[in-house]
Amino acid sequence: MAKKFEFNFNKLFIFFLIITGILIIYKFFINSTFVMSNYYSQLTDKWIKEVTINRNPRDVANLFCEDATLVATVSTKLRKGKQIEEYFNFFTSLPGIKVLNRKYNLSKINNNYFINTALITWYWEGLNEPLVVRMSFIFKNDCIFQLHASVLPEKPDELYAITNN
Repeated sequence: MAKKFEFNFNKLFIFFLIITGILIIYKFFINSTFVMSNYYSQLTDKWIKEVTINRNPRDVANLFCEDATLVATVSTKLRKGKQIEEYFNFFTSLPGIKVLNRKYNLSKINNNYFINTALITWYWEGLNEPLVVRMSFIFKNDCIFQLHASVLPEKPDELYAITNN
């Protein structure tokens, strides 16, 4: 005689609770930070591409928020608004500008802000040697809220003893 199928709502309910719990954990604790870090790495790469390959100052400036601030590598002036595009008129026109190396360190500040503290090695014609630049990209949602860049200073001799490079 065939066994009669019995539907067990309690087991089904427990199964759905377990699956829901797994999805919540994945979304908020695993996937969220990884996906967002990847997103902001790609946004930083897009900024580099606009500067070094497309070399369009307006497209570079469009990656910035309306209320953004720029403290640029080869300038001492704090720039906002239209001044950001004006700076990139200069920077994107540097002959042979390219990135030789980049290292990103991304951190989530909160749901709306991420920071990428990066070391980027730049080169353009006329430089005696590549410039290693510390760059801090602060992203607000989908745009660059603040970008600060400064050339990496030479290490004092005392630091060589405690560093690997």
